[in-house]
Amino acid sequence: MAGPQKIGPHPLQLESTWVSAARNAKTLWPFLLGFGVTGALLFNVAVSQTEEQIKASPFANPKKHY
Repeated sequence: MAGPQKIGPHPLQLESTWVSAARNAKTLWPFLLGFGVTGALLFNVAVSQTEEQIKASPFANPKKHY
């Protein structure tokens, strides 16, 4: 009966984040653009809310704890 099979070195090559990002930029740019646009829209909506709108919102204050 043979012993356990030896496992070779780790299959992933270690590289910097910038090198990896530059290599994958051609395929990942639509996702990054989508996340950026969505984040900017949500940020603008969140910043534009007034205190009165937040207090009147059933979602921001569902049990009226003000």
